[in-house]
Amino acid sequence: MAWLLANDCDFAGARTPLDQNRYTEVGNFFYLGLTPAFLREYVPLVLTRPSKLAGLCRLGYLLLRGLWRSAGLVKTHVPLSLLPPDVLDTNKVIYVTRNPKDALVSYYHHFSRCRVVKYSGSLEDLAEDYMAGRLPGLPFFSHVLEAWERRDHPNMLFLFYEDMKRDMPGTLRRVAAFLGKQLTDEQVGQLCSHLDFAGMKNNKHANSLMYQDAGILDMPSFIREGQVGSWKQQLSADTDRRLNDWIRRSVEGTGLTFQGVQ
Repeated sequence: MAWLLANDCDFAGARTPLDQNRYTEVGNFFYLGLTPAFLREYVPLVLTRPSKLAGLCRLGYLLLRGLWRSAGLVKTHVPLSLLPPDVLDTNKVIYVTRNPKDALVSYYHHFSRCRVVKYSGSLEDLAEDYMAGRLPGLPFFSHVLEAWERRDHPNMLFLFYEDMKRDMPGTLRRVAAFLGKQLTDEQVGQLCSHLDFAGMKNNKHANSLMYQDAGILDMPSFIREGQVGSWKQQLSADTDRRLNDWIRRSVEGTGLTFQGVQ
């Protein structure tokens, strides 16, 4: 979405590889991920020695510090505290989060099909480590709340995945305004079609097929379902209750709320 808006709805360009080889008038697009070879060696180490996650975060910071000012757009999972300290003063930041329970389900299906992790436990088992923040990319709430606390900064746009699913046209216009772009009704329709989950799943250049090609993921598509509320069919009543308690405690006094949390 951000790339298309920054490049005036260049749909042909959006069907080319999403990496540092995609050059645009606004600069290079960098996807700050990790190479398959690096993942094969590093992911098992992170899972067995959580302290090593700090090294991974430090690597992400060093990469960002060197690339940030030369890149037109940067996509990253790194939290604000590990980005350049002046990031919001010098760049626009779009932060996207979703219901922690749906994020848990997505996390489970990803790692249960990841050959380098080989997670064989149940979703209920994973929920315990998820809430305790003992897995890569966690803890969830320290990451989200860092951005939530800066949501009123003029260079921060805080979005919920659920709002994109509920009202993609409205989200598109909101993001376009944030980026200083104007959209016609026709462009909004074209973007909604291109960014529909099924469309993204069928776009090999947006589907991270490098992980399947490298033999890391045992799944036909990196993009799975993208549904809101899938936790309702997959979590036990007891696990749902404990997740609700954890979420309420974590956001108490912050004003942050998530759909589906009772």
